[in-house]
Amino acid sequence: MPTIYSSPYPPTSIPRISVFNFFFPNNDPHANLPAFIDGISGRVLTRAQLQRDARVLAFGLRNSLEKLHGALNVSRNGTILVFSPNSMSYPLIICAALVGGIRLSLASSALMPPELAYQIKDSEPSHIAVHPTLFPVLLKALEILGVESKDFRRRIILLAPPDEVPPELNSQGWLSLGDAMKANRQLQPERFDRDEADQTTLILYSSGTTGLPKGVELTHYNIVAQVLSMQNSKRYPDQAGVDVTIGTVPYFHVYGVLSLIHHPLASGIASVVLPKFEPATFLSAIQKYHATSAYCAPPSIAFIANSPLIILSAAAVLSTAIAQKAVLRLGAAGAKDVHICEVYGLTETTGGATTTPYGYKDKPTSCGRLVANAEARLVRDDGTDSNEGERGELWIRGPCVMKGYLNKPHATREAMEDGFYKTGDILVRDNEGFFYIVDRKKELIKYQGYQVSPAEIENVLFQHPDVEDCAVIGVSDPETQNELPRAYIVPRDRTLVGKPASTLTPDIQQWVKDRLSPYKALRGGVRLIAAVPKSPAGKVLRRELQTLARNEKMNAVARL
Repeated sequence: MPTIYSSPYPPTSIPRISVFNFFFPNNDPHANLPAFIDGISGRVLTRAQLQRDARVLAFGLRNSLEKLHGALNVSRNGTILVFSPNSMSYPLIICAALVGGIRLSLASSALMPPELAYQIKDSEPSHIAVHPTLFPVLLKALEILGVESKDFRRRIILLAPPDEVPPELNSQGWLSLGDAMKANRQLQPERFDRDEADQTTLILYSSGTTGLPKGVELTHYNIVAQVLSMQNSKRYPDQAGVDVTIGTVPYFHVYGVLSLIHHPLASGIASVVLPKFEPATFLSAIQKYHATSAYCAPPSIAFIANSPLIILSAAAVLSTAIAQKAVLRLGAAGAKDVHICEVYGLTETTGGATTTPYGYKDKPTSCGRLVANAEARLVRDDGTDSNEGERGELWIRGPCVMKGYLNKPHATREAMEDGFYKTGDILVRDNEGFFYIVDRKKELIKYQGYQVSPAEIENVLFQHPDVEDCAVIGVSDPETQNELPRAYIVPRDRTLVGKPASTLTPDIQQWVKDRLSPYKALRGGVRLIAAVPKSPAGKVLRRELQTLARNEKMNAVARL
């Protein structure tokens, strides 16, 4: 019999309703409270304004686009790909899609044209909502896909208010949010009750445990379950009209959309919108808007210094030393009652699967206990369950586990067993139910909270004319709390092996930089080797490369 661990928190009843109706019940008691605050301009969007604007935009998307330049209307269960940095327009289109029963495929604003083309082809959106600053990247991606320019205009919507659309795009007649909202009519929210709550509402991209990015289908039920499970797991008790949250985690990431859009809307608290992490702007906004909680990736925590707030860290492992340093700095600046809470989760679990309880400081290296409604197993490589205190791969089951990978039934079957999602992370559980991350079975690299797939970088490297074979791993950088992608290259010219000064090294780094997002750059360097270590079956032995990297680091220290 398998050993199944349950959450220590009482099970929470999960209603089978649409996410929009969950956020905005009839006679919303918080209707006049701020929902989102522009951290730069100070513009406030109340819950009532957001609900109205979302219904107006939803009507336009479903019914009015065909009257504008021959564009196509979006159907219920149609897909819009969103390509934008964090902005006040992002929660608007999130809520409008919920009203209209439209699925959203959220794309990283850092994608290069070939990467964006991949996601467009994979998620098959009928429309694309793009921020004006990213418009040139989108056009190049569509050219790669061979989409004709006359078809562009029927499917592209500029994701910005009219006053933020550049004159040159306005003069060219591209559709904008203002155009879609001109009818000024409100759509009655689509219902997703009972079994329809299992309909997909978000498609977020993840590499899973291996391979190229895959579209993770999250349902109305998944999102409602995640919000309620976190609320009932002794996290910080947000008070509507009192608390304000802030963060720069990108909305396309499960951590960003759940923590900075979905959770605030469900709790009735205000969320401060910032386009990206800039320390001075971030700290100034914390003070200006009296933020009481912040959502950060570990590399950002060191910059937080001046407000009595709760800091929730996720998207990567936060070291105890960095966490304690942040608390001390906040205390020295006059902050009181500072807590850093860790959350462990994945896109496939709709975000948080474990969380440290609010105010609990006795286990600083733990990522917490299972959230309400979650179950877990710790499984050895041979498929048997680990004993108490032994390490094992974490498997998660519960209402927050994804519907599956979009159009990839085989990958879904491989990732699931008896309702459990196999995370690829190695954890240990103590006798009080606290989990600790100790290793990673999956191949992913974590940089600045982003998932970096070695296979994706390797695919690009194999296209280089001077590369015969290659493998990519992540090398740790304790100072920045990051893993840095490093490439081990077998050059066609074997005389270059072991020569760090080779001109091939910077050429390869530039090759990757030109083709992939900045966070996938080879910051860990390039090493030229005679052969990539592989098993008899041809599988790359990345652990041997990790050992090689550690030995190189030890030798470098010894020479100092």
